[in-house]
Amino acid sequence: MTTKIRRIAIFFGIVLCVISCIGAWKIHRLGIEVSTSEQNTLKNESTLCFLPPPKGTDAAPSPPLTCTILKGMSFVGGDFDVVLVNSTAACCDACKQRPGCVAWTLQKDLCWLKEFASAPETPSDATLLISGRIEGSSRQTLSCREAKRPLRQIHSPVPRTDSVAVMPFRAVLVGLIHGADHARASAIYSQMEKLGGWFSDYRAIVYANDIHSANVFPAVAEKAERFRAVVEILHLPSAYEVHNKVSCGRVRTLASLRKRALWHALQETTSSLLNEWRPFKADVVIMMDLDMLSSGGINPDNTGRVLSHRLQQYTDLDVICANGVSGVQYFDTMALAPCEKDYYKEFHNFTMQSSFSKDLVPWISSTSEALIRVRSCFGSMAVYNVTSLVKSDCTYNEDACLCEHITLSKCLVHKGYDGIFIDPMLMADYSKNH
Repeated sequence: MTTKIRRIAIFFGIVLCVISCIGAWKIHRLGIEVSTSEQNTLKNESTLCFLPPPKGTDAAPSPPLTCTILKGMSFVGGDFDVVLVNSTAACCDACKQRPGCVAWTLQKDLCWLKEFASAPETPSDATLLISGRIEGSSRQTLSCREAKRPLRQIHSPVPRTDSVAVMPFRAVLVGLIHGADHARASAIYSQMEKLGGWFSDYRAIVYANDIHSANVFPAVAEKAERFRAVVEILHLPSAYEVHNKVSCGRVRTLASLRKRALWHALQETTSSLLNEWRPFKADVVIMMDLDMLSSGGINPDNTGRVLSHRLQQYTDLDVICANGVSGVQYFDTMALAPCEKDYYKEFHNFTMQSSFSKDLVPWISSTSEALIRVRSCFGSMAVYNVTSLVKSDCTYNEDACLCEHITLSKCLVHKGYDGIFIDPMLMADYSKNH
């Protein structure tokens, strides 16, 4: 018995010796020299083996980030978030810690973080403002002049007719609804069906977050092959909640709901495992305000005609937004984020008084046909390229205090999907939504 145990011990000793030799050979092949003391450490501490990195691999330290302070000045536009701070230094630090932040403007205790900084401006309340620009960084200021998605025309303009001309694209139509009765639910279904008829195929999703809509939409959806109602009663913050002295409860609520609605829309086109419909590959997702659709503010036939024209005429379109007007003036400035004002002067000979979104309204309202490049928009309806959404992995940010459409669009821009345009012909009339 003793002889057998001795043989087993010798066998395992040989195996361990072979393993040690192989390890030493590999270390020698890698050219790593281990000192005698380090070898002893390796022998004595079997549970931990640490080897120093090869020489010459240490990266050069990045230069420290600093802020150039500008008192009484403002970087207008380019906002992508707002945070509460108690000092100029804290605002500077907040910007330095956020990738993509190149500048900031401090208004009392609200720090507005900027993704681009054009020439600083002196507004009427300049004494209350302090701004700063990040220095010592390789962060690039976003510029519409250097857009990664130039607007390229791939076909001559498609003739526009009053008759339904089916375009060779598939669409998922999706929107939010609240407090709908049966008549309104039927009107929404009818309008979605009419708009869907302009596409070679479509799916329509209504996303509801209230009991009233939950009682009517499923019954309507059961009668329609391409129509689906999603009812999720979520616990969300009050629309009147004030966070960090910024009234962002409503924005966060809408961001949460739109994020869920968009998720359901993309599931229809990227997977057939989570739904009962046959596999469906969509080209675009159309997010819309369904109250505008049911009231006539969004005309499905006009929308179909314009999209048939645009989608077949241009490439590199990541987002096309409606021209949301009230009367004759562009209305949805909350979701609007213009390019830097010098861009419009250089390419369109239009002089913005400042970089505020309201100062782009005269240009949008006076443009009859040409697409208008912006950083963010909605106008009650936006057409998203499915490939851009899937590859960027962008969605609505339910933690931000800015308009939910801005956070989605800014994500797309930062990922290189910056082909975002307002189409003056894609009309949506807020005055009809009572």
